[in-house]
Order: sequence, then C-alpha cells, then structure tokens
Amino acid sequence: MALKKHLFWYSISSIFSFCIGFIKLPLYTTHFSPQNFGYYSLVSIGYSFISIAFLNWAGLSLWRFYIIRKEEGRLRELYSTIFKLFLILATSLFLASLIVSFLLTDPLLKKLIFFGGISFISTELANIALSHLKINQRSKLYTIITCFQVLLAFAILLLLTFIFNFGIEAFLLA
Repeated sequence: MALKKHLFWYSISSIFSFCIGFIKLPLYTTHFSPQNFGYYSLVSIGYSFISIAFLNWAGLSLWRFYIIRKEEGRLRELYSTIFKLFLILATSLFLASLIVSFLLTDPLLKKLIFFGGISFISTELANIALSHLKINQRSKLYTIITCFQVLLAFAILLLLTFIFNFGIEAFLLA
C-alpha cells in the first residue's frame, strides 16, 4: 500500500512538470527564433552531458551509501564528503563556463554558456537535496516542493521574458 501512495505522489509531480513544459513550448517557440532555440538546445545538451559525467554522481552516491552510513551512524560524514566533492566539481564547472564564455565572440552564446553553468550546478544541488526526501520516503513533501519549484520557475520565466524582455537565456535563469 505504501508503494502505491508514493507512486501516486511522485506521478503528480511528474505530470505537473510535464504539463508546465507542454504549456511553455508553444509560448516560446513563437516568441524566440529557431536560431536562439538551437543555441539554447546545444548549450543545454552540452551541460546535460557534463552534468551526468561530473555532477549527477552526487545524488546517486547518496542513494548508494545512505542506508549503510545511517546504520553506521556516519551520515554527517557522507553528506560532508558529497558536499565537498560537489563543491570542487561545481567550482571547476563554473570556472570552465566562465573561461569558455569569455573566449566566445557571440554575445548570446556567452550568456547561455555562463548562465547554463550556474543553472546546471543549482539544479544538481537541488536534486541532491530532493534525493534525501525520496530516500526517507517523504513523497508528499517531495511533490509539494517539486511542484512549487516548477511553478516558481515558470513564473520567473514569464516575468523575465515578457516583463523584463530577456531573451532565450531566461530559460536558464529561471
């Protein structure tokens, strides 16, 4: 019965995220040029690969070692180690993003690379925090936080794009 309850809550957050994404797509495909979407997509895909290789392991290692370290009474050590390694890799990714954006000549690509680095680092950090909720079977709280996060990001995206006239980089800033 507990499995059904957790699946129910997790599916709510997935469906909600999908619906917001579905609403965003037609709004922004008419608002931004295909070239801008192409740049955004390339940067996003690039950071996704980098994130998988360098940052995603932190959440996975939390899943892998949480129960063992909890039984040994060494959770603080686990979190400390994950945080330190994440900080080192995130700093490296940020500095690499800064250097690459400095070397580029296209102003849009400069913004996308720079903001993309910040966006993916913050996303991975949030994923680590949310992994803790999943491990402790806090599916309802996880869903509430995730839905709030998606809704807030969408509101910020709308605000940046239509009120403050930001370009495609608003996707990464939100």
